[in-house]
Amino acid sequence: MSTAAFPAPKVIALHLRRLKNTARFEHTIRQEELQELLSLQALLKEAADNHEKLYNYIKTAIQSGARVEPGLHTAEVVRNGRRAYRVAAMQVFRLVVK
Repeated sequence: MSTAAFPAPKVIALHLRRLKNTARFEHTIRQEELQELLSLQALLKEAADNHEKLYNYIKTAIQSGARVEPGLHTAEVVRNGRRAYRVAAMQVFRLVVK
């Protein structure tokens, strides 16, 4: 993303009201900027969903006995310490990929 598409706003006034800073900018937010924000939000949600699905798939596969192909990366499922969670009877596992 280039900075030329989004010119730096120029602050023309700064007021202190009820301990909150408010700034006024000599800048108009364009529709293209709003559209890009919405597009990036959708892309981010899709990427997070894909990450969660793949993470859970690999974690479940390793817990079920699948082997990791030899190579640059390793993956294992490790148990988190109980101190990190309030429910003592529950065991929590996480996937660690290196």
